[in-house]
Amino acid sequence: MKKRLVLVVALILIATMVFVTGCGKKEEPKPEPQAEAQEEAEEEAEEEAEEAAEEAESVVPEELLGETNGSTYVNDFFGFRLDGTDNWYLLEKSELMELMGLAASSADASMAEILENTGYAMDLYGINLTQMAENPNAYDNVNATIQDIGKIYGIIYNEKQIAEASVETIKQTLAAQGVEVVSVDVGESNFIGKNCVSMTIVSKAGDITMYQKQVYLKNGSALACITATTFMEDRTDEVLAMFKAE
Repeated sequence: MKKRLVLVVALILIATMVFVTGCGKKEEPKPEPQAEAQEEAEEEAEEEAEEAAEEAESVVPEELLGETNGSTYVNDFFGFRLDGTDNWYLLEKSELMELMGLAASSADASMAEILENTGYAMDLYGINLTQMAENPNAYDNVNATIQDIGKIYGIIYNEKQIAEASVETIKQTLAAQGVEVVSVDVGESNFIGKNCVSMTIVSKAGDITMYQKQVYLKNGSALACITATTFMEDRTDEVLAMFKAE
């Protein structure tokens, strides 16, 4: 059953994985300079960031990742947890690797090694089994992607800048998949008891409307992106409300 679950959710994952391309390892897009003075200011900021980065401690991949135990996921580094209910299934690490398309080439690799080698790793994927039984093509799901954006960019860019730099990439990627983009908005949402930068995406595939909300948590050069996806009705806040501060 677990293997079948992985194969089914992979179809829905297509619309979620585009967020990884928006803020990849050490290649965070920078705004186009509007004037020479702005360009010089950015270069100066980068030089200062390089100096600060040299003094910063290195990111240890194992420390960024959480632990999944049954229907519970805990990430101490970013300070949040998910206590799911009986109708939610959280994929195990081996299933996450299969979902990321890494099982064949990385059978012996750990998730920490994948994070170190690629700059990102999907550390959590949860499925609402009750809804899946009713509609195997449109059911609530949630995922958490952990990324290493690099020391320099971790210093220069905040969560809002990272989200805003991803908007056009998300629109183009969804459109390329034949999905109609209704709206992509950057704002703030309450997550684990605090205001966090969030991105809200509404899109349509045929007569199915998809609602997604992604919240960003940054800790040094590490970034956690938690994405809730629902269909036909916007229940993303309900899904994100399952998370608590650790």
